[in-house]
Amino acid sequence: MIVYEQKVYWGEMDAFNHVNNTIYFRYFENARLLYFEESGILEMMQKSQTGPIMAQADCQFIKAVKYPDYIKVKAFVSVIKNTSFKMEYELFSTKQNCLAAKGSSVIVMIDYNTGKKVSIPKNILESIERLDTPTYE
Repeated sequence: MIVYEQKVYWGEMDAFNHVNNTIYFRYFENARLLYFEESGILEMMQKSQTGPIMAQADCQFIKAVKYPDYIKVKAFVSVIKNTSFKMEYELFSTKQNCLAAKGSSVIVMIDYNTGKKVSIPKNILESIERLDTPTYE
């Protein structure tokens, strides 16, 4: 698991005086990319032209986040399959001292040249296991 932290910015607010729903996906993306850095997925992508592509994403909005605030997003892999894995996110509002949102995404490993799915490499599986304790399916 990794934890991504950042300030909430005024420009992320919408007309309803809270962070716009689309911004939560950006917060999850920032956490996901940090996870990809820590696990070696980004390095693998640059060297081999194989890497992640998102197949699905969702978010459960629990508590509205407003400026000013500081958020922490936990990102972890919960399930691994042969060519894909499920990442989960928990967004915590420090100002409100609560869980403000939960989300998930399905990440598929592909060969960018052919567009076809590929198995998750052993070294990436080992990195994920170092960061998390996923279920294998």
